[in-house]
Amino acid sequence: MTARNSEIQKWAEELIIGAFEKAQLDSKETAAHGLSKYLSEHIEETMNERIEKRTFIRYYDACISKKNDKSINPRKHIKDVLSRYLGYENFKDFIEKNESEAEKVIRILLEGNGRLEHSTNQSLMVDACDTTNCLKHGETIVFYHRKHDKVAFFTYQGEHPFFEEKQKPISTTIIKAHVRPCYSLSIH
Repeated sequence: MTARNSEIQKWAEELIIGAFEKAQLDSKETAAHGLSKYLSEHIEETMNERIEKRTFIRYYDACISKKNDKSINPRKHIKDVLSRYLGYENFKDFIEKNESEAEKVIRILLEGNGRLEHSTNQSLMVDACDTTNCLKHGETIVFYHRKHDKVAFFTYQGEHPFFEEKQKPISTTIIKAHVRPCYSLSIH
């Protein structure tokens, strides 16, 4: 799977999770069948779009309950409908308004070269500053490598491209000691 496809799939799963979270708030339902029925009926009534209850149950099983190992990547039309349900113009708008700066760099690079393969050895160096989002849904999305008290920040955990040493998830200690205010990045 290319990195571009992997990123799109990750965003599709976040979109599905967001749709179920909104459905739970709007409907007060908590079970997969109730939420799926609500989404199917609500989308048809308010948006004049038809997505079967069974489809939502499959999405719930894959993204929420993790009952199966199948990856879910809905058709573009469904991603656009779910994005509109959440208040976005379309799926692209959903991604652009929710991605961190590091993810934006990755998306732009992948759009230019859809053949870039995601591996643990490929990581993009980023300038991390005090407003950089280092966590997303409790998962680390910024990693660091420290050598001789010099710290470099990366978008994926893997090996440093030159030192061939493993990068570590960013920590509060590293953030406090090595992450500068954003305005200082333009000075150096």
